Amino acid sequence: MPDREPTAAESLFLDELWKRVDGFDVWFGRGLAGDPRLTVSYPCIDGDRAGTAVLAYDGRRLRGGWRTASPAWADDAGMDDLLDAGSRNGLRVDNIEPTPAAASAADWLTRRTGRPTPAPPSPVVTGLATLVVLLVAVALLLVLVWLGPLLLYRYVFPDGPFA
Repeated sequence: MPDREPTAAESLFLDELWKRVDGFDVWFGRGLAGDPRLTVSYPCIDGDRAGTAVLAYDGRRLRGGWRTASPAWADDAGMDDLLDAGSRNGLRVDNIEPTPAAASAADWLTRRTGRPTPAPPSPVVTGLATLVVLLVAVALLLVLVWLGPLLLYRYVFPDGPFA
């Protein structure tokens, strides 16, 4: 349960990130100065080490790194204190808007975890699924139109000729 509501920048960041990557957890916390901080954790295995890829975004700074311990963000630590954001495996971007931050975060998560970014459904698949649902709905409607009066007659006249 979040201890606060997401800011507009955090909401936009999450919406964009969910379009690109799935399977992560989100926390809405606060930094040292009480400023809002969004933390995303993504459990995975990187070669021989298991851990959690963690991203932190505060609306203008994006950090990413590995944690082998609990992914929960410590409110009494600075944004750069808990992650190896400065290492070759880390992510460190300043002055970034939510949409490019989400794209950078998704790219970093994909490269670091080896999980592919989910592809959007094909328009052909979406069209076929829509067609199947439409055909089933029309078939059910025709069955109800055809059988509806008979069922109603049997309900009103239980001893009638169709009983």
